[in-house]
Amino acid sequence: MDQKKNSIVFIVVVLILCAIIASIFYYDRNRTQNFISKFTDNSSEVAKNNETEETNKTDNTDKKDNTDKKDNNSKVNTTSPTIYCVGDSTTLGTENQNNSYPTYLNDLANFNIKTIGDKKITSSGLLVKLGVTPVYVDKLTIPASTTPTPIVFLNQGGKANNELLKCQGSIDSVTINGVTGKITYRYEGNTLLFTRDQPGEQTIVNSPTLIQVNNNVEPNSILILYTGAYEKSIKGSLVNYQKEIIQAFNTENYLVVSLTQNDRNETNESLRTAHGEHYLDFKGYLLSNGLADAGITPTDQDLQAIAENKIPTSLLVNEINGNDKYSQLLSKQILDKLTTLKYINKNIIK
Repeated sequence: MDQKKNSIVFIVVVLILCAIIASIFYYDRNRTQNFISKFTDNSSEVAKNNETEETNKTDNTDKKDNTDKKDNNSKVNTTSPTIYCVGDSTTLGTENQNNSYPTYLNDLANFNIKTIGDKKITSSGLLVKLGVTPVYVDKLTIPASTTPTPIVFLNQGGKANNELLKCQGSIDSVTINGVTGKITYRYEGNTLLFTRDQPGEQTIVNSPTLIQVNNNVEPNSILILYTGAYEKSIKGSLVNYQKEIIQAFNTENYLVVSLTQNDRNETNESLRTAHGEHYLDFKGYLLSNGLADAGITPTDQDLQAIAENKIPTSLLVNEINGNDKYSQLLSKQILDKLTTLKYINKNIIK
């Protein structure tokens, strides 16, 4: 009886143990599946996040590239640049010309052109006109009215500085002892005159006083310098003067035009060496292609001039100044050079 009872108890215990083992196995399996599922979900989420992040990076990169492109495009100067044409009669023109080269240059593109100079000005006179070379005045009475008053320029040592006077030059705006006016040349008496802009109180200058030249040069402008026709370059003086003039305009965007007079070949070589890529060999162009580009059939006199390294007479008014064809050719050469040096954008060309 006891043996049978023990057998029953043993069977019950075994069944209970089997049930417990089965429960543990089921629980463990279910938990493992959940863990695997969770891990898979996390991996998918990570992959999804990574993919999203990469997409965002790509989008941001594209946006940055587009922004950079816009920025680069915005740096291209599409406005009308200011061009200062500085020089003598070769820049301002003569009575025998319809137009000077700045006028033709303005016809070729949308420029804001300003001319500075006088018809017979030298480079040293131009330095006075620009205020680079300081000049003074002493013993001057400025009247209360706008009556022109004779004036004598002095250097720092108190001696006369006649550089502007010899050129019969002028200055558009100066200030003397607080009075603003202009300097002009009067043929009668061969003298310079100061004329105040507005009537005011009489002003007396009793000691050396600096004449302040009021130059308002625009930033980021372009300089076209064509000087030297009315002076001989002694020991490279023209190069030195021109460097001072260029410095006064505070620009790296400039051109220096070669002289076309017969006796300026050595000077031109000095200019070429000094100014490098900024030098425009206009004389060389006129000798090789000027007549053909102007549509002029060369005369025997033209051919003889070219053979002697001289400008064809069909392009000249006199020994110094060119005619309208000359000015048209110069304006086109300047435009080509400005484009080559990337001083201007092609979209402003008419």
